[in-house]
Amino acid sequence: MQSFHKRYELPNEGNKVLGEVMMAGHIRRYGGRMRDYRYLGAHALVLILDGSGTYEDEHGRFAVLQPGDVICINPEVGHLYGTEGGGLWEEFYLVFNGPVFDLLREKNLWGEMVWLLHVESAKDCKKSFESMIESYREVPLLMVTELQRLLLKMLFEQQDMSRALNSPPALRKSLALLANTHRTVTQIARDSGMGYENFRKRFKQEYGISPHQYRQKQLYIKAMHMLLGARETVQEIAHQLGFEDEYYFSRFFKKASGKSPSHYRRAHESVTGKKRSCK
Repeated sequence: MQSFHKRYELPNEGNKVLGEVMMAGHIRRYGGRMRDYRYLGAHALVLILDGSGTYEDEHGRFAVLQPGDVICINPEVGHLYGTEGGGLWEEFYLVFNGPVFDLLREKNLWGEMVWLLHVESAKDCKKSFESMIESYREVPLLMVTELQRLLLKMLFEQQDMSRALNSPPALRKSLALLANTHRTVTQIARDSGMGYENFRKRFKQEYGISPHQYRQKQLYIKAMHMLLGARETVQEIAHQLGFEDEYYFSRFFKKASGKSPSHYRRAHESVTGKKRSCK
């Protein structure tokens, strides 16, 4: 297999008010791990397609990388990654910047410096990003909003591997239960073999937030993703997310985002010109 570096054609100018996708590419090489820290000054996403290697940065973070791993690096972080020796390394990358992506960070939806996720199919994930580039090459603003939607989808469906990988199995299981079920924290604590207070204390020690805060964070991510991508009405989304009615959902969403669900959806439609046909 030959080495190559494919660069995708992107719009000449993005929308600096909201954001822009600045670079995208597909690299296959043998060896060639970075030797010095790289500073991009923009957000970067790297999807590992083949080979194995390591990631490290100037803040002492280190991770072993395998196919399916996704690294997202914030603008100011000096980092390096790749494979040692002459081993195969294949990656797909995106470099992007702007307020819509900064907002996800400000709302604490991803790590302060870097976050590491794992997808089940690296090939399917790459196809999603390539489809985004192909579909919206002539409409930069739609490309930005589609990338935001894909990132939200990944955040909701995957857990933060940089913390979860080394967690006790019972706590790892609780992450999925908190994010994907309507069971109470007390019930989840019992399933984890702990009393409520012990579970809450251990969870916060491990992940830095309480079980309730984690659930609210995951619920907010899913709500944003559904409002951007779903055809359902706000009332139907509220019901699917387990809220008693649309009023309580609207209060929850406005407290988290500063906008009501309807306002958030209309704002998205106004900048993209794309309205959703609801059932």
